[in-house]
Amino acid sequence: MRPAPNFPTPTSSRRISVQPSGLHQSRTPGNLNGRAAMPMDALSSARRSSFFKPISTKDPRPFNDPGFKAQMVSKIHTFLVEQCGMSDIPERIIRSPSNRDFITIFECIYQHYDSNFRITGKIEDEVPTIFVRLGYPYVLKGSSLKTVGASHAWSQIFGALVWLVDHVMLSERVTAQDILLGSRTTETATKATLKYLFKQNIFRSAVDNDMRIDDNFMKSHTHRLRVQLRDGVLQGVQTNELKEQIDLLQQEIKIIKEEGNNDLEKALKGDILALQGDVRSQRSYLMELQAQKAAQEHKLNEVKKDLELCEDGLAKVQQKVLDNEKRIEAQATQFGLQPDAARNVKGENISLRQEIQKFQAELDEIGKKKWKERPALREKLDNLKTLLRQWYREVLEVKMTVNGAGVSHIEEETPEPATAQEIHSTVATECPRLLTEIRKLLEKAIRETRTRSAKAKQEIEAKTGELKAIKSRISNQLKDAAMEERQRLRICEQWDNARKMLEIELEDRQQELERFADKKTELSRLDTELKQLQVMEQKQATILSEHALNLSDRALEHLAKLSGITEKCLGIDELINADAEKIAREIAKHTTEVAEFNKEDDKENNRFML
Repeated sequence: MRPAPNFPTPTSSRRISVQPSGLHQSRTPGNLNGRAAMPMDALSSARRSSFFKPISTKDPRPFNDPGFKAQMVSKIHTFLVEQCGMSDIPERIIRSPSNRDFITIFECIYQHYDSNFRITGKIEDEVPTIFVRLGYPYVLKGSSLKTVGASHAWSQIFGALVWLVDHVMLSERVTAQDILLGSRTTETATKATLKYLFKQNIFRSAVDNDMRIDDNFMKSHTHRLRVQLRDGVLQGVQTNELKEQIDLLQQEIKIIKEEGNNDLEKALKGDILALQGDVRSQRSYLMELQAQKAAQEHKLNEVKKDLELCEDGLAKVQQKVLDNEKRIEAQATQFGLQPDAARNVKGENISLRQEIQKFQAELDEIGKKKWKERPALREKLDNLKTLLRQWYREVLEVKMTVNGAGVSHIEEETPEPATAQEIHSTVATECPRLLTEIRKLLEKAIRETRTRSAKAKQEIEAKTGELKAIKSRISNQLKDAAMEERQRLRICEQWDNARKMLEIELEDRQQELERFADKKTELSRLDTELKQLQVMEQKQATILSEHALNLSDRALEHLAKLSGITEKCLGIDELINADAEKIAREIAKHTTEVAEFNKEDDKENNRFML
């Protein structure tokens, strides 16, 4: 059962200062509002005493084994291609990267925790600190990061990078709700609900009293709750007694309703209209995002069709090569190879090898050029992210203005482009095999089949060029589509959650507006009586003016207390069958507040009579 929402009364424009150690922390791996919790190694290390043996600083993983190292390189390469959209990164960069390449790879991986992360200082200072905060069980020296590509340093850094990829993949499968309600039992769920309600109650009291929320504030209230549980204060009461106390509270609420504030009603109407406009704009923007998603899916289907056509053409070329090989073998068996033909074939083979080396060098140069163009593309992507964060920040400002509290970060899902790895592996395996078959075909060629071999070579070169062009186009399109799809899904989910929260708040505001309509009539009657008193008692004009100012201040305070008591009564009515202990505690607190309010009211009336 969802608890009654507790919205603070917007009687002033004060802002609440929340410390980073309290609520609304940034979305990092050590925060439950982010995508994963801090590893247990980082917590247990602080409790380690001299009784236990120290943890070994040597990494036991066999990174000197070529097979194991190749497997880990493949894991990182697959993660970068599928999760980060870096389909153009070759494996040789992962095996021996430069400092700039390492910064690019590390930022792409760590951005799964913090999408705005950038290394602004020295990597030998920032990167070891990050791994210590994540709970990396081995020591990563900052001196190793000064020369990343060196063989003696890269083994240690490579192990940390593999651990970070495994940590991210594990955190993708863990949610904050699983951590909060791990056992999924009724008792655990009840405890979590009571814990949430208790924190919500003390947070509202801090907002009403303009208190500062930090670790000391939370510890003091937690200690108070434990003392009450130990002394047996929270004991069950009968339902009839609860109903009688609720009736008494409702009668006192009717008395308090005699005072109100017309300006608050106008402010609520303005807030409701602003929220309705924001909801309409969010819905229109959501429709635009859905249309863009459909267009990107259409482009992806077209790319898949082009890939199928390319694979069909490749199969035809391979079949032609096999046919030519069979013909060459048959002719060599029948006629034999002449010396002149052998020398000619050898010369052609040498020239073709030189051309192949030239094409391979050009291909490497194109790959380096694309890798250097990546920072410019990332800057454009950062500008787009900045614009989207600005829109989202405006919605959060509207929400914070209405309910006076922060908004937690919304979980975001990352899509997986399943076809990117298949396309990359197909192109990477088929092209070298095709070149090898052409080389074997030219070595066995004879004089009678030169014309056919030349034609087959031309067809193969044409298809190879088409494959390179299609590979480049598909890589760029898949990269852009993957990044856009991830960003689009995040924004859609954030807007949907924000829209639901705004609709709930709108319903509560409308209910409050109906209650304030009755107060408006009562305020008009009080205003008429005040005018009559001013005419009858002209001699006490100065005293009445001061009392009017005090009365307006008290009306604001009474209205704030009225809204708090009303919301608490609604929460008590909803939780009457779920938790009798919670209701008894709330009623005792409300009774004390009403008694204090009556005492203050009596003092004010006595002073006014004097």
